[in-house]
Formats: sequence, structure tokens, C-alpha cells
Amino acid sequence: MLENAVLLRKTAALLAENSSLKITLEEIAALIAADFQGCRISYASGQSVAAGRVHPSSLSQVDFPLRAGGKDFGTLSVFSSSFLEEHESFRELALRIALRVQNEQLLESAASAQQELDRMSQALEKSELRFRTLFEQSPVSTQVFAPDGRTLAVNRAWRKIFNVSEEVVRGYVYPHYNVLQDEELEKQGIASLIREGFAGKTLDIPAVAYRPPEASGMRDQMRWIGAMISPIKDDTGAIKEILLIHHDLTEVKRAEEELRHSRDQLNVVLGGVTDGITVLDTQGNFIFANETGAQMCGFPSAEAFLQATTAEIMDRFEILAEDGTPFPINKLPGRLALQGVASPPETLVCFRSREKRELRWSIINAKPVFDEAGKVKFAISIFRDFTERKRAELLLEERELRFRTLAEAMPQLVWIATPEGQTEYCNRQCLLYTGSTIDEKKGMGWENFVHPGDFAAMGAQWKKSMQTGAPFAAEYRLRRHDGIYHWHLGRAVPVRLPDGKIQSWIGTATDIHEQKLVQETSQFLAEASMTLVSSLDFETTLVTVTQLAVPQFADWCSVDLLDEKGYVRRLSTAHLDAEKVAFAEKFYEKYPPDFQSEHGIGAILRKGESQIYPLITDEMMRAAIQEPQHLADTLQLGVRSFLGVPIIVSGKILGALSFGQTDESGRRFQQVDLQLAEELGRRASIAIENALLYQQAQNAIRLRDEFLSIASHELRTPLTSLQMQLQLVARHLMKPAEMLGKENFQGKISMALRQTLRLGTLLDRLLDLSRLVNGKLRLEPEEVDFNSLVQEVLGRFKEEAELVGCVLHLQEEAQVRGQWDKIRIEQAITNLLSNALKYGRGHPVTATLSQTEGFALLRVQDQGIGISPENQKRIFDRFERVSTHHNISGLGIGLYVTREIVEAHKGRISVESELNKGSIFLLELPL
Repeated sequence: MLENAVLLRKTAALLAENSSLKITLEEIAALIAADFQGCRISYASGQSVAAGRVHPSSLSQVDFPLRAGGKDFGTLSVFSSSFLEEHESFRELALRIALRVQNEQLLESAASAQQELDRMSQALEKSELRFRTLFEQSPVSTQVFAPDGRTLAVNRAWRKIFNVSEEVVRGYVYPHYNVLQDEELEKQGIASLIREGFAGKTLDIPAVAYRPPEASGMRDQMRWIGAMISPIKDDTGAIKEILLIHHDLTEVKRAEEELRHSRDQLNVVLGGVTDGITVLDTQGNFIFANETGAQMCGFPSAEAFLQATTAEIMDRFEILAEDGTPFPINKLPGRLALQGVASPPETLVCFRSREKRELRWSIINAKPVFDEAGKVKFAISIFRDFTERKRAELLLEERELRFRTLAEAMPQLVWIATPEGQTEYCNRQCLLYTGSTIDEKKGMGWENFVHPGDFAAMGAQWKKSMQTGAPFAAEYRLRRHDGIYHWHLGRAVPVRLPDGKIQSWIGTATDIHEQKLVQETSQFLAEASMTLVSSLDFETTLVTVTQLAVPQFADWCSVDLLDEKGYVRRLSTAHLDAEKVAFAEKFYEKYPPDFQSEHGIGAILRKGESQIYPLITDEMMRAAIQEPQHLADTLQLGVRSFLGVPIIVSGKILGALSFGQTDESGRRFQQVDLQLAEELGRRASIAIENALLYQQAQNAIRLRDEFLSIASHELRTPLTSLQMQLQLVARHLMKPAEMLGKENFQGKISMALRQTLRLGTLLDRLLDLSRLVNGKLRLEPEEVDFNSLVQEVLGRFKEEAELVGCVLHLQEEAQVRGQWDKIRIEQAITNLLSNALKYGRGHPVTATLSQTEGFALLRVQDQGIGISPENQKRIFDRFERVSTHHNISGLGIGLYVTREIVEAHKGRISVESELNKGSIFLLELPL
């Protein structure tokens, strides 16, 4: 059995040889199998190496993981009957094999890094990494450190970078140099990155100019070094070693320095050249510029110019062609030269500074420079300043440019015409307004754009101005690109030659549409207001307003009113086209306003809010109307813009004003129109309110006159009867005493007393009416036996009932008591019974007492003339009577007083009646 040291030495020698990994592992496996009963090595690539004879199952197998840097690379399996004392040797051997496998992978990674470095360093020749097997033969500079910062190993590439021998490394680097204590690395600012690598991170270290310390024994020379640091961990995750791979960029930096020196020399040579010179490489980057070229581009020096990127340089300018349009960068002569064009055309371009907005004109020439293979190496561009000459040319056009600039900046439409009136020039605003091009406008007049209704007058004025040479001025409507006409004020003056002959006409058209609308609106509003206040018949005035609105304000107008039952009535419709009025009325009958809709007249009447739809498209109507025939009829109406406002009086919605615009006029409603319509709606509301107040006043006067007539009659009747009875008594008293009879006096005095009582009752009712009107009716609640009170009142009416042929009945369904003003409730009961006897004479009258939850009920029923449905709503108002055609007395205030008394007690009173079938009055008092 091999000794441990011998085994390790032999296997170390095999691992150090320049052999492939597979061969090396096969030899190691054979060496172990020769002394033990068997060996197998499985490593990370999936390959397996086995050596020795077939092993019986009785042998022991011990597996050692191939682990390095915290990564598993495979397994070393040893077969033997007993070798417990060799375990440590095999662990060490497994580590060395793992390091060899790891070295193979690192070499491959290092080779890739070198290839990338070679691509980045254009001055260096590419080389192929051929030696990847052993650490010493790696072409990548590699340095291995212990966790405390000491150098454990360096390879030949490392020694070559720093130009030191193996003796120097062994004598000075290993015992003395510690990377964690290198002050030069602290100065370079990368010591922190080194420490992160020693802490376990794998990361790249940027290139720095590094001078090795004297303690290392290395020669004093500056090197540009970039690096990658990576820790190597054992199977427990502990850091065993740190690997540092270097990239030597010294030659690249030197080549750059030499190139910079060459550029400086070239700048000295070209410093006195007045033309700007730049050089582009094949990637389109600036690699040279003389001072003149840099200054022409706005840089203080060539050095500052070359420090900027190509994108930063080009972003300073807008490159324009002679006509002012953007000039493509790829069409510049220098760019064409890079594409291989041997003689790009000389090009005049303008560079406009984005910051200062300065213009610099340059003539550019360029030539490509080819290598031996005929490929473009770079392109030289020469810039000749053409600014002053260009400015001189532009001065010649300044007068024309000023005019054009002014014309283009003006909000008015500006035009120039020949003496014959043919258009030569239109400013941009004119073209945008009409939606035409300058080519389309040349040679044309304005007949295609002026409103047909205005063209005759405007054309006559224009013809007169051309004949006489007098300035032209006229107001007319011009058609916009969308077909809408706007009012304009047109003016034109002649431009004359020295001999007085007209050379051209310069004209403007100023939009005065808003002023015109305000003028028309004010006029319309004034006329509408005068109409509204001209009559107290508001329906007639509203009809007149709809006629005024068309066509001055809208193409279509209608008025809808709500009646007391909530039904809509179309009062009036006006339209530009008289034939469409009939169609609109039929449309309204077929499709009345929908109160459930969120749009249109129904929504306005329901919500009391204005609505405006400036533009109604076919798509909008199709989305809102699903029924095909309804949609077809709506489209036939031709309404393209809608405006509606409510008519509200004292917070109550009485109707709506609706306006529409059609395609015939091309007009569309705007917010200013909505304000006008709402003002018109407010004025209409005021007119209606005034008319209603006038009607109410007239009704009040009528009722007053009727009341005075009735009151006079009612008061005169008992007074006349009383006077007659007193006269009769006076005549009897003049007779001899023997002729006077007692019975004669008793009847007459009884009649006089009844008339006096009736007169007092009438006066009491008038007094109650006065109190109610003035709000002085006071209640004095007390405990009231409702049954006894009704019985008492019925008893007082017994004699009167017999006189009119009525039979009084009392039905008591419950015993009722409550807290009320007894005198007032008695008065209310008296009024109801008096009414029943008055209108139900000759028929029974029934009073029914009952009680429901929370209320005492008195039901008074007669079988008299009855009350019509329309009169049932007003009989509880002042001075209202059931009928004036029956010979029935009364002031018309009894039921009004009764209602006020009941409502003062928080109660209710109602009536159910039918003509010629009697009436039922229901009095409800809260308990």
C-alpha cells in the first residue's frame, strides 16, 4: 500500500503534467487501483474513469467529493477491504483533482475574457487562447491569494505583465506582498472592490493605471490593469483562496496616447486653415476635428469637441436644406463617403443651433480614405462657411419675407389679387379656414366660399372698387372647411405703381362672427322680450317667440307645456322649411316626449335642467334609438344640433323651449347660445308668471265681487224679513187693544229672532274669515266628548231640518274623546250639517261617528244635488260654492273655515260625491 506522501506526490505530478484532464484522471485512477482493490473517478462533465479489476461486493467503497470554491465537480470512489488511515490523503487528493477541474473551467472563462478584450482593443492583434490545461500555461494573468491577502501563486502570464522573474516572485512577492495592504490600490479607489472579493463576491474591477509597490521587488513601471476577482470556497462554504485574473491594457492606452499625440500634431498643422475639418471613423464617430471645425460646431476647442459623443454633437443642431426642410443626416457628404461614395456631391446645408437658434450655412465636401483591401477606413469632411453670402442673398428677399411673415402671423385671412381680381396669394390662415391649397386658390375668386345670400351685394361692391380704385369694405359670410359659415368683415386696398396704375390688391377678411352673433342675439332677445311683455296671454306670446327664433336664432323651434295632470302639450312649432312643420307635428304625435329618457324634451321637463348637444351625428342617434322606424323618422327631421331650456315659474316646471339646427344652415349651438336660450327661458318664465299673477288677480277680483254680491244678498235677506216683521208688529200695535191677539205677536217675534240669529251667524263667519286671512285664529284645547258635541249640534238643527224636509240620523260606532278646541270643532260640525241640509233638502242626512287608529272620524252624508269632480277641488277655497244655478243661499266661506279649523288641529277633511247622488264629507281629528 502506498504511503500517503508518496501517493500525493505521484498524483500531484500527474496533475501538473501537460496532459488532458481525461488522461490525467485515468492515470490517477490506475495508480490508486494498483495499490487498492479498485478506483473510479466521476467528474462534472458526466464522464467516468474506472481502473483495476472487477470488485466483489464484499469490498468497502468510500466516496470523496470533488469540491472546490463551494462547487461540486464529481466523486472519487476508492474500493478496499480496509484503509481507514488513508482517508485524509484521499480528501487532499480529491481537492487537488477538483482544483484541476476548476482550473479547466477558469481557463475556458479566461480565454473567453481574453477574446472579448481583444475585440474591444482595436490596436491589439487578436490571438487565440491555446493553453487552457494548466494554471502556469494560461495566457491570462492569474494571481491566487490566501484569505489574509498574501499571494499564494502567480502564473507566467502574470509575471510577463509585470516583467518579473520567478526568483523575484519567490523572494519578494510571496513573503512580502499583501494585496489588502497595497496603498496604490487605495489611491486608485479599487481597494474596496478587492475587499468585497475577499468577502465572497465575484465582480469586475475597472481598469486603472497601476504602479507595483517597491516591497514587491517588481520593477518600477506603470501598467494599465483591469481585473476580475473570484473567491474559491470549500464544501463548507468557507473561502480558501481568492483568484484574481488580470487584463493588461497598457499597450492599448499607449496606442491611444500616441493617437492623441498625433492628433495634437495634426491640429498644429491644420490650426491655420480657415475651413472646418472633421474625420469620421467607420462607426460614424468623430476621431478628429481642427479648431475651426470645432468652433463652427459651437465648441471652444477641438479637445472639447472630441470629448463629446456624436449624438451630443448632432443634437446641438437642426440640419436644414435650402428650402428649410430637415436634411437627412445619412445624406451628408461625410456619411456618403463612409458608405463608399468616392466623390460625394458638394452640399449646402444650414445648421440651426437648438440653444441660441443661430443659423450657420456651410458648403460641405468629403472624401473617403481606403485601406489596402479597398475598404473605407475613415472619411474626411471639409466645411466652408457660407453664412455671410447666404445672408446677403436673404437680404434681397427681406421685404417680401417681412410681408409674408406678417401675413402668416395675422389671425385674419390675408390675400393678394391681380387688378382683375384673381387670387395670387393667400396666407396660411386663409388656406386653413377654407380647407384649400395655394394651388387651388390661385386664379380663383371668392364666389365658391361666400354665402349665396351675401354674394350679390358683396360682388357688386367688389366690382365697383376694381372699376374706381376705391378701397373695398363689406360684411359677408364665408364658408369654413367644415361647411359652417362665419361672418367676416372684408377690406381691400390697391397697391399702385409710381404711375398710379394698380399693380395688385391686398385684402383681409376679419372674423366678426361673435360680434355679429352678439348683435343678432341682442336684437333677438330685445324683440322676444318686447313680445313677451306685449300681452298677458302668455300662450300667444310664446307662439310669437317661436316664430321670431326662426331663422334668426335657430332653424327649428318648439314650445311644450305641462298641464295640471302632468301631460305634455305641444303649443307651437316653427321651422325653416314650412313643409317640415307638418312632419314635425306628426312626429311629435307619434313619438311624444319620453319622461324616462336622459336626453331631449322629456328629460328637460322631468329634471328642469337645460341640455345642449352641439353636434348630433347619425352614430349618436343610432346608439340612442333602437326602433328602425323611429330612427328613420328622426334622421328625416335633420336636426344636427339641439338646445333645450326649461320654463320654471315659482319653482314649478311649466314647460320647455327647444331649438334645433339643421344641415341647411350649417350652424351649430355653442355655450353662448345656451346662455341666450336660458335667458330667454327666464324671461318667458317671468312673462308667464306675470300672466298667471294677473289671472289670479282677476280671479280674486271676480271672487271678491261675487262675494260682495252674495254677502249683500245674504245679509239683506234676514234684514228685509226682520224689517217686515217689525213693521207688522208696529201696525198691530196701532190697532185698539181689544183687537190685539197674543198669538199674532208670538209668531212674528219668533220669525224676527230667527232672522236675527241668521244675521249673527253670517257676521260670525265673516269674522272667522277675517281671522283666518290675518292668521289670528287661536286654539284653546280642552277635553271634548265628541259624541255629546255631535248630538248637541244635531239637536240645534232639528227644527231647521223639519223646515227643509230632512230627517237627521246619528250612528255612533264608538265613544270618542280628544283634546281639541271645543268651540272651533263645534263650528266645523255646524258648517258640515248646515251644508248637508242646504244642498240635501227633502232627503235624509246621516252623521256617523267612529274611531280608527289615531283618529276620530265624523262622516256626514246627504242625498242632495252632489258635486262635480272639477268642483270638488275648489269647494274648500274661499268664496267657492257648489253651484250658482240653484236657489241656495250662502257666502261660500263655510267649508273654507272648516278646512282651516281641521288643519289647525293637524287633521284632514275630504269629500266624496257624484252629481245628483249626494255627498259624503269625512272629518278626521287626531286623538
